[in-house]
Amino acid sequence: MSDTRGSALERLAHEAFDLLVIGAGVTGARIAYDASRAGMRVALVDAGDVAGGTSSASSKLLHGGFRYLAQRNYRLVHDAGSERYVLATRVASHLSHPLPVVLTMERGRWPEWQLRYGLMLYFGLSGFKPPRPRLRDPDEARAIAPELQTAEERIHILLPEFQTDDSRLVLATALGAAATGAVVAPYVEVVELAGEHGRVDRIGLVDKLSGERL
Repeated sequence: MSDTRGSALERLAHEAFDLLVIGAGVTGARIAYDASRAGMRVALVDAGDVAGGTSSASSKLLHGGFRYLAQRNYRLVHDAGSERYVLATRVASHLSHPLPVVLTMERGRWPEWQLRYGLMLYFGLSGFKPPRPRLRDPDEARAIAPELQTAEERIHILLPEFQTDDSRLVLATALGAAATGAVVAPYVEVVELAGEHGRVDRIGLVDKLSGERL
């Protein structure tokens, strides 16, 4: 792991790498972490800060993809539910906490039996991990969200979700990548990719803080 930004830039300038990851958001940080753990020589760079873009402006939910049931994208729902549970209970339990979400919709928009079937399917695709999603009557929904309109013509669905500190999660993942040998360098912009026959053998970088070209 590089102890200073200077040593990270020094490595970028003089070492050869198997993989360059451009963008230190949650996806890039995780790719760098997994690749570095697999023994690859990895560099992770970002023109801004770690988690400085989309990964710091999310809903902060570790959601199970309930809305994708309507699109019949069952594999996505299964994968999202499984990843949510592992992340919230094992990988980053210190950065996650349960957050009940109440969805409300006009009664009659979906048949109630279809909603119940969808919730059971959602529960099953999530691995039957408690708590279970359920339909709630107006009083129960109001107990969870007092500001909610609880007119009798509306149906309320309780989805047990998790919330995380998204920026901290990305930072922890990037630090994990660095701890396994990856070079992690924020405020370093890629300005050139050079090579032949589809193979990149040289990368032009600019240190955004000093203006130095690497």
